[in-house]
Amino acid sequence: MDLFRLLLPVLACLASASVTPAVATSLDNELINQLSARSPLQEAKISPSGDYLAFAVVDNDERTIKVVATKDMHFVGGVRLGGTKEFGSFYWANDERIVAKVVEKLGWQEEPVYYGELFAFNRDGKKGKMIYGYSAGEKQTGSHIKRTQSTYGWASFIDALPNDSQHILIGSQLMSSDQGTFAQVMKLDIYRGLERSMNLMAPVPDAEFLLRPDQSIGAAYGSDKNAKSQVYLHQEGKEPWKPLATGDITPLGFDNSGKGLYVLRGDDGGPLGLYKYELDQGNYKKLYVDPVSSVTNVLTSLNDHLVYGLEVEDGLPSYLIINGQHQEAKTFKDLLATFPGTELTITSSTPDGSQYVLLTETDTDPGSLYLFDQKKRSVTQLFSFYATLDRKALMPSEPFSFKASDGLMLHGYYTPPRPDRAGKHHKLVVLVHGGPHGVRDHWAFDRDVHILSQHGYAVLRVNYRGSGGYGAAFVEAGYRHWGDLIQRDIAEAVDWAIREKDIAKDKVCIMGGSFGGYSAVMSAIIYPDKYRCAVANAGVYDLPLMKEEGDVPEYYNGEAYLDQALGEDEAQLLAMSPAAQVGRLKVPLLLTHGTQDKRAPIEQYEALATALKAAHKPFESLVLDKEGHGFRDPEHRALYYRTVLNFLGQQLGD
Repeated sequence: MDLFRLLLPVLACLASASVTPAVATSLDNELINQLSARSPLQEAKISPSGDYLAFAVVDNDERTIKVVATKDMHFVGGVRLGGTKEFGSFYWANDERIVAKVVEKLGWQEEPVYYGELFAFNRDGKKGKMIYGYSAGEKQTGSHIKRTQSTYGWASFIDALPNDSQHILIGSQLMSSDQGTFAQVMKLDIYRGLERSMNLMAPVPDAEFLLRPDQSIGAAYGSDKNAKSQVYLHQEGKEPWKPLATGDITPLGFDNSGKGLYVLRGDDGGPLGLYKYELDQGNYKKLYVDPVSSVTNVLTSLNDHLVYGLEVEDGLPSYLIINGQHQEAKTFKDLLATFPGTELTITSSTPDGSQYVLLTETDTDPGSLYLFDQKKRSVTQLFSFYATLDRKALMPSEPFSFKASDGLMLHGYYTPPRPDRAGKHHKLVVLVHGGPHGVRDHWAFDRDVHILSQHGYAVLRVNYRGSGGYGAAFVEAGYRHWGDLIQRDIAEAVDWAIREKDIAKDKVCIMGGSFGGYSAVMSAIIYPDKYRCAVANAGVYDLPLMKEEGDVPEYYNGEAYLDQALGEDEAQLLAMSPAAQVGRLKVPLLLTHGTQDKRAPIEQYEALATALKAAHKPFESLVLDKEGHGFRDPEHRALYYRTVLNFLGQQLGD
């Protein structure tokens, strides 16, 4: 039986949701509504025995978990939290019990926020309880039995401890206003919620831990108060923590012997490559370094946490297997042949490697989940994200690269417009990604890209200096250059598109969210003859204000990061602040913002709006209550898309 049909009664309420504002009839309302909604089915994990599958199901705009029997897809049980809480990521702790993160749906952020709580329940939906967090404690009346205690902290998952069906291993980090506390390693009882300390505290705030093959803690890593990455090694019976490295390095996992640690490392600021650190010799062995792109993803086996391959995205994703003898590596290689031309991820598996759940996705396919049976050599589709979406109508994204005027090589993606909706002119929307540092555009499904492309606009995305994916030197090249060199990179990418893709030079608009919103306004100010209009969502417009308002300065290393990325020169900050430079603005502007935004608080919008009014510069705006950094509510998101498309149609129309 098809899983979507099985769960259709649960999801029926979603089908009637619609938005009907007064908009132009030329808009593809079906596509807008499809891509504005949350996908009804979102995640699947297989139980250790392989007999059950747990699914994340959006029911009445709440992410719930439902369990079915693998053999016939019959419903076994389910759990929902209600109110503002819902389930985040989850995993099978044993064949009976599931542990899930609890997240809260808040206005200030597009995605629900994790506040450290864990909830556990049996596969039939019974015996559910909060096992960790501030609300986990139970009232005890007339009893001496120790019950779940409240912990005012965040839990980070370390390991499911497959040889211990009663406990999982977590990092327990006490709550603080800046998240600058040090986590303790704890064993957590998945039935009673009791914690037992392992007498080991992280050496760096907000740390992540890695286990050796013998299940002992082998490494920890995080960032210090100066926003510098730190890596430490640990060995039982010796000094608690031994510093390994500072800077551009990320540990991934140990080898079979426990004497080798796989790491991502960049030499001389170049792309991150895969190395093996030999603990006995104290040196690094180079395994693979791409000359252009950092390793995008490392393939690590789900059951024994061994590195067996890697993914590199120099334009399109490609894979390299480095441990071909590992069972999961062999399976992954076979699956790549079964699903050529896709990005492939194994999301869960049985401990014996007999069954796998895998995700496939492309630039024109938001993804599908499959169940692979090793013994039967069969692949069964479980569900597709946005199942009714017409994938064949979507336009593919083409990788491109060019040299900037100062010789720096830049990379990006060009998506052509849908031909039958392109109109007389070749119109372009430059879509600027957020961040800016460490974030990049990928060859992946992007709903903003397809909303624009399907309405007749070519879409250009460039990984400007400061973006991630090309090494530390490339990231640092964007520091303190938000308002000049980064915007020049974007402008020169536009020149490339006009030259190579026959774009009409008077039909270009720039658009983005967060830092992309900043770029949209700043680029329009700097290059008034290059852009016909600008669309900015949840942007930062007053850089000195960014150091005073919002959640970034509240983090334990937030001020250090801002000083690093922006600098401390007040005059330079004002020179690169759109709110201080609006007198130079000449193009139509659309501003959208949520009143509950904490990353780019509403004060940022108000600063720009006030400056625009004072300078007698007209602008359009869409400000929504109960929304934050991006629009989460499906109706609000659809309204945003319609507002943007109507604005673009007015400014770039034939």
